[in-house]
Formats: sequence, structure tokens, C-alpha cells
Amino acid sequence: MSIDSSVKEMKLKLTLSDPRAIEIVEGIPTNRRDEIIEKYIILGEMVVSHASIGTRKESVEDFFAPLKSDIEMIREQLKLIVPTIATPAKKGDHCRNYLPESSRALYG
Repeated sequence: MSIDSSVKEMKLKLTLSDPRAIEIVEGIPTNRRDEIIEKYIILGEMVVSHASIGTRKESVEDFFAPLKSDIEMIREQLKLIVPTIATPAKKGDHCRNYLPESSRALYG
């Protein structure tokens, strides 16, 4: 949002039709209405911006949810596969000690 610093004041004529808005304005002291309504406008804009950011965050999370579940599934599968691959390698190391000297030189 761009703010023109040369504008020091803006007059605004406003007609309210929402009963809740009318009730809010009537509850504001007349001598402070401009100041308080101005702050309500700024606060309202901040709330809308925050709500928009929250919605975008949820959209991103929803978009990546399937990928996250796929990664979790792969992680669980790897937990099962890695011990299976590691076991024969350990057995091979153990067997190396029982090979004849000539075979040890050949197989390292």
C-alpha cells in the first residue's frame, strides 16, 4: 500500500446502513470519532491482511500434504529396507576371518 506523504488530511462523508456499525459509531464520543474511526480502519486492514496470510499458509500446507505423506511412507519403508541390506554386509565381514589366506587376498 503506497501512502502519499503530501496528503495531510482527508475529509470523508459516510453513510452507514449496518445496524452494528451504527451502534459502534454511536458509542464513540463525538469529540474523538475521527481519531477512533481512523484507528478502526487501520486495525481492520491489519486483521484482513493477517487473515489473508493465514489462508495462504493453510493453502500451502494443503498443497504439500500429499507430498508430506509420501515422504513419511518412504521413510517407513527405508526403516524396513536398510536393516535388511546391512545384515548380509555384516555377515560378509564376519566370514572373511574364516577364509584361507589366498582367498582373503582375493576378496580383500
